[in-house]
Amino acid sequence: MKKEVKSQAKVCVGAGALWKALAKDLRFVIPIIIPNLVKQVQFIEGDGGLGTVLLFNFRFDVPNMS
Repeated sequence: MKKEVKSQAKVCVGAGALWKALAKDLRFVIPIIIPNLVKQVQFIEGDGGLGTVLLFNFRFDVPNMS
């Protein structure tokens, strides 16, 4: 089963800073943005670029998503 979520937002930072936050620093940014859902993000494979595999560790009290 595949699910997709799309959204758009205007940001007031340069493309380089946005790429760094969303690709290279994602494992640090996500637990700060949504600490009630994500406990930790780990690199499984890769360096943050294309093809990188991340493991998201959710909090124990997060309900199953359907």
